[in-house]
Amino acid sequence: MTRQVSDEGHRQSRWKRHIVFGLAFLAGFLVAASIYLILAIGECIPRDGSAQMHACDAIKRRDFWLYPLLFAATAGGSIAMHWRGVSLASLCAATSGLVAAVALMLANAYFA
Repeated sequence: MTRQVSDEGHRQSRWKRHIVFGLAFLAGFLVAASIYLILAIGECIPRDGSAQMHACDAIKRRDFWLYPLLFAATAGGSIAMHWRGVSLASLCAATSGLVAAVALMLANAYFA
């Protein structure tokens, strides 16, 4: 026997799901922005013009562009999951900044 859900109840649960996802996405974005700020203000020390300093600067430039792309990929995946109605989409949205940071560390380990 199936339970009948009224249109009003379905509409309320749908809006609740959208609001929860939006808040989770905002939390993930704030985490990602904090991590990106740390990446942006980090500096290669010592600033002596050595080859090691230039290599560090090249890695910082790569991280500066790679991290937003990784975040966009993970956030886009969580949006696609939410659109498909997957229940874990909010969790993926909230952790997308951390997942992108881990992916960046793995990329740095791979390219090192």
